[in-house]
Amino acid sequence: MGKRVPREALKEVWIVGDPLCKPCEKIAEYLQDEIKSGKVKLKNLNDPGILKILTEERVDVPFGVIKEGEKKRACQIFADDKTVLLKCDEEIVPLKEEKP
Repeated sequence: MGKRVPREALKEVWIVGDPLCKPCEKIAEYLQDEIKSGKVKLKNLNDPGILKILTEERVDVPFGVIKEGEKKRACQIFADDKTVLLKCDEEIVPLKEEKP
């Protein structure tokens, strides 16, 4: 398992999807509070900035992006209705977790 990084430690987190992607809709639904509060931003797959990431890394939609300054890292998303995690290299970033 990777090193856990608190969401608050990151500059900007994006969830990238496509309007016709059912899993993308589910992730947006799971993260609706985080999106409304501005902690997480939704980005369209066809955005020119996103297309550049796709030419640099092979990722499946939906995927997460950690943006720190000009650097952007693509991340895998692992989710269910109670938990949404990003896996970026060896880091695990919880975006939503059910409190015990």
